[in-house]
Amino acid sequence: MVRARRNTLHVLLAEGRTDKERIDTVLGILQMAPQSALYLQNPQIHAAIDAMSPLATALKTKGEAANGLQLQLDALREDINGTRIKYGRALGILRSNLEAAATTVADVATLGIVARLGAPPVPALTPPTGVKIVLGKKHGQFTATAVSPLKGVFGAQVSPDPVGPATWVDVTGTGKRRVVSGHPTGTLLWVRFRRVTGKGASDWCAPVPVTVP
Repeated sequence: MVRARRNTLHVLLAEGRTDKERIDTVLGILQMAPQSALYLQNPQIHAAIDAMSPLATALKTKGEAANGLQLQLDALREDINGTRIKYGRALGILRSNLEAAATTVADVATLGIVARLGAPPVPALTPPTGVKIVLGKKHGQFTATAVSPLKGVFGAQVSPDPVGPATWVDVTGTGKRRVVSGHPTGTLLWVRFRRVTGKGASDWCAPVPVTVP
């Protein structure tokens, strides 16, 4: 292992965290260099210092150009945002005028614009994304839970295997979680859930299989 000598000279030249610090470092060196014997008598040091001068100039010039472009970009973005606001207002005026003047969907369609009559259609209910099955320790019984972030009323059905159009039977209850019982141990069943509201019901989720414990 080679140990550094205690009297080894270490030059502390920080690269700088900002371009201003880098430029100031070079300017300080250039100001002192003409009075330095190292600069005057050592060609390598002289060349190294001279090479830094155009770099500092380039940093300054390009930095000023970049700042100018950034100001232009900020102004352009602000102008675009203002134009978007004006566009939204103009769209609202057009919509109001069309609703006041047109009487049919076909009238509006002549402008290439889609319209409708009456209230908007009720969006379709989102069904559960799946079913979680917990078998437990009791024979002939298991727990099924609808996988959904929503609360409310849920419908649940079970079907023996194989599944057919008329094989599904409702499971008593209205919550996400149902205890299913009354089937012999070893029976293969399919379980599915759907959301139910006062406006209707969602599609059934994909059924999942479970063997009764």
